[in-house]
Amino acid sequence: MRTKHMIFILSLALVFLASNAQAEYKMGDYDLNSTVGAGALSTNGAEEKSAQFNTYRDIRNPLVLSNAELAAAKGAFHTEFSAKQIGMKDQSYVLTGGSYGTFEYSLFYDAIVHNYSINQKTYYNTDLKSGTLTYDTGALGTGTGSANGFLNSALWTNGFNYAMESKNVGFDVRYTTDGPLFANVGVSQKKEDGFKPTSTSLNQRTNFVEIPEPIDYKTTDLTAGVGLRGDHFMVTVDGTYSEFKNAIESVRFQNPFLATTQRLETFSLPPDNKYLKGQVKGRWSDLPFDSTLTGGVGYSKLTNTVKIPTTITNNFTSGGTGTQGGEIDLSNKIWKNGAVTDEFEGDVSYG
Repeated sequence: MRTKHMIFILSLALVFLASNAQAEYKMGDYDLNSTVGAGALSTNGAEEKSAQFNTYRDIRNPLVLSNAELAAAKGAFHTEFSAKQIGMKDQSYVLTGGSYGTFEYSLFYDAIVHNYSINQKTYYNTDLKSGTLTYDTGALGTGTGSANGFLNSALWTNGFNYAMESKNVGFDVRYTTDGPLFANVGVSQKKEDGFKPTSTSLNQRTNFVEIPEPIDYKTTDLTAGVGLRGDHFMVTVDGTYSEFKNAIESVRFQNPFLATTQRLETFSLPPDNKYLKGQVKGRWSDLPFDSTLTGGVGYSKLTNTVKIPTTITNNFTSGGTGTQGGEIDLSNKIWKNGAVTDEFEGDVSYG
């Protein structure tokens, strides 16, 4: 039976008695509140052997400043800062503040790691992020399947981890008062990097190849809205824009189960896309018979560019080098009910 244990030694300023120190004090007209936590972490090395031990966390460093918080207030104005898991792969930082009853803002950065499996090896000896995976036939042999060294992991030299790191940064600002106008705007960008396992057979029915699928994604989101309200009405206009980019559009690889080892097979990865949506909504109350009229109209558009990989026949005729066979550009379109079309939507209700 494998045993796992962690020993946490919590300390502050070399006093091994508490993990957090808290203080409240004044600086001029500002009321301040701060909290700092520090400590040491020791493990039996399980995090270096098992991904299940730290699937969604980072416990590498033996000495950490685990968290810090600071809050300042002066009348209606306030600011708060929070930091957790400082310097780790699952760290987060949040700065919020504003003026109560007028505006609020938030700036944030957070990261998370997802470990699928660690200390992996592959017979592909090229850069796994290059989009082209080839191997050394001299070292592994040129036969097919079990006739070569592909089933002997001792000959595999390229090490990596099946893991993904996500980093998200952005801000959000909201303006709201008791008056007629209110608005908000927010921007965020998320980056994802790493590898995940993918199994493919392509033209083979029985033999499957495990591919370290590279992850190099970037998603940018923008939201904005403005509204006007009165005693008996409210109108809002808001929109969303999202853009996804994949730095690696496809993976081309040698298939060890095929006799023609120079052939490169291809499979596509998630394509770049852009999404735009805007809508206008309104409400009017205090109508006859104590009724309310509501309505709205919206429009959305998805732009999706899909690369068409080269066919196996093209790979043969091109001497195994092959190029992209073309692309489908679904610009100004959106998938709905099995069809490709722009989408308008609207509704009006009275009651």
